[in-house]
Amino acid sequence: MAERQPWTPGPPVPEFVARCGTGHRHRVRRWQTSLYTNHSVKLVTPAQTPGQKMVFVLGDSHLRAIVNRFVSMPQGSLSFGFLSVPGGAIADLWTEVMHAALPWTLDLVCVGAPSNNLTASRTVALQDLLRQEYRRVTARMGIPYVSMAEHLPVHRLELWCYDGVHLSDSDGMPVVVDLLWNAEVRQLAPPPPQPTVSHRHV
Repeated sequence: MAERQPWTPGPPVPEFVARCGTGHRHRVRRWQTSLYTNHSVKLVTPAQTPGQKMVFVLGDSHLRAIVNRFVSMPQGSLSFGFLSVPGGAIADLWTEVMHAALPWTLDLVCVGAPSNNLTASRTVALQDLLRQEYRRVTARMGIPYVSMAEHLPVHRLELWCYDGVHLSDSDGMPVVVDLLWNAEVRQLAPPPPQPTVSHRHV
């Protein structure tokens, strides 16, 4: 016969904190599979309006909400085209761009990096290291680098959808849209006028 063992209560279990996002994201739509990279891909090329600057944004599945028109870019002096390659590496983006039929001359190209595959908790440290390296490399090349991570903290669950990897259409992607718009406006702003030098005659 089994001997009855005394029961001792264990320490209290800390309150569980959900890491899944609470924001809404639309259901994934099937896109055409590329012949060049074997990834699904979608290219959006809006009509050019006279007087508008043309900005082309490259990225992975984070751009789905914009490309599928669930989240809109602001209207104004800039017109945006998008190329989304879900699951694609930078080499895949480069390949797709080289084969893309763009109907207009670009004023600015924006590349989203790193991939959202690096936002999983096991690779947050790697993402931080890559972000620092991107900042150093772009500084050496004279290319502006804008970090969005500070504006999209993981503890703001409404900014993220249930998978905890993709931003929500409801709250997260509008932040990205504002950051994109403001960054491109600053980049394409005309340089300030040079100060005039007055010559004094003695």
